[in-house]
Amino acid sequence: MFVWLAIIGEVGAVVGPVLGSALLGWGLDAALTAGIAVFSAVTVLLWWRLPAEPRRPRRPENTPDDGAPESGWIPACLRTPRFVLFCALVSVNLLAYNQLYFAIPVELERRGLAPEWLGALFLLASLLTLSLQLPVAAAARRIGPGATLAGGFGLVGAAFVVLAGLSDHTGDGAPSAVMPVAVTVAVLVLGHMMITPTVLSLVPTFIPARHGASCRGAYYGLVATCGGVAVLAGNVVLGRLVDAVDLHHWWAGLPWTPLVLLALLSAVALPWVLPAVRAPEPTTQELTVSSSQ
Repeated sequence: MFVWLAIIGEVGAVVGPVLGSALLGWGLDAALTAGIAVFSAVTVLLWWRLPAEPRRPRRPENTPDDGAPESGWIPACLRTPRFVLFCALVSVNLLAYNQLYFAIPVELERRGLAPEWLGALFLLASLLTLSLQLPVAAAARRIGPGATLAGGFGLVGAAFVVLAGLSDHTGDGAPSAVMPVAVTVAVLVLGHMMITPTVLSLVPTFIPARHGASCRGAYYGLVATCGGVAVLAGNVVLGRLVDAVDLHHWWAGLPWTPLVLLALLSAVALPWVLPAVRAPEPTTQELTVSSSQ
């Protein structure tokens, strides 16, 4: 499901700007109206298709609590240190992927390349996701989540090694100058394809069995929140570094070095943070065979 979520999202990323550009020929109001219509239709569709939450039977007074969460499950995800550490480590993925909108434009401007190259690089990212997400997910399923996350963050780190090592303050605008940036985008997207579906599929493994499925939203919400905080704080720091490098004429690759270190930290630490896989409950048939033996 998470793999197809990524693929359909990239379809929208490719088709949306094309349709938006066509609608701008009719004027800004037409483009805005079309956007409103899309979101309104999705709202109605979700309201109609999503199942209603079943009502829980009220527990009689003076009945002992069975340990099931009612309203106290929201902070439960924060009281699980292993999961909080997991969220902090995987938030590096969103910070790194967000550099498509920060680091990549900075590098294009440094190299004297036209802004149109940014659209071509976005198209490259989308095409790679559409063509490789399914085989990458199949390979990740074979090698396991720990190795997948280690390899994915290793690729993210390698992407910024390329960007930092080949950064250039005074580019001449030659078309060949885009190649290191394109390699960075391709390697970064490949790592992102390995990480994102794996992370989303692992979240339920951190939820205690007594909490059931009712609190999954809070756990997924914490993953997203940590990613948003990482993007906000990380881009502030990276922006300051870019300004300092330009002001003092330091090494041009310095702003991207923290991303390399953070990605390598996640690659090393995450396999140790993942919980042990729960053994499936034996079926009635297995119990019968076992008792007969």
